[in-house]
Amino acid sequence: MLTWRSGTGFIYGLDDMKKRTSFAYRKKSEKTEGWGLAFDGTDFILSSGTASLHFHAPEDFAQIKTVTVTDNNTPVRFLNELEYVNGLLYANIWKSDIMVIIDPESGLVQGRIDLSPLRQRLSEDSGVANGIALNAQTGRLYVTGKHWNKLFEIEIPKF
Repeated sequence: MLTWRSGTGFIYGLDDMKKRTSFAYRKKSEKTEGWGLAFDGTDFILSSGTASLHFHAPEDFAQIKTVTVTDNNTPVRFLNELEYVNGLLYANIWKSDIMVIIDPESGLVQGRIDLSPLRQRLSEDSGVANGIALNAQTGRLYVTGKHWNKLFEIEIPKF
């Protein structure tokens, strides 16, 4: 788990959800914020509200590389919540109902998912989309948001 601005991450146990330890996810001189975190089976991938994805080693969280996300040669800013699914990275775009599907190696957007049709099933004061989780057993995604009163299960598009 990452804090938004303090540069601190926390590790919790899956069995009891108790905090095990904390770590710095950036150097003190850096301004990187913690917006989203995913694991691709090898590295952690961090989003920071920019168009950059930061790859980190699991052993010590040292930054390995940075990839810029683009769609038609235009940087895609405000990358927020992340989920790694079948070799692709799903990211919601802050303050929108759009998720982009990213090739994590190249940073190229492979597709988009428009979550705006879900708005008619939410209360008017629901905030932005901000939650993505894979159900590995069904192969579907759970999506939700800040102040959403519902959790939705959606089918992953085929490529």
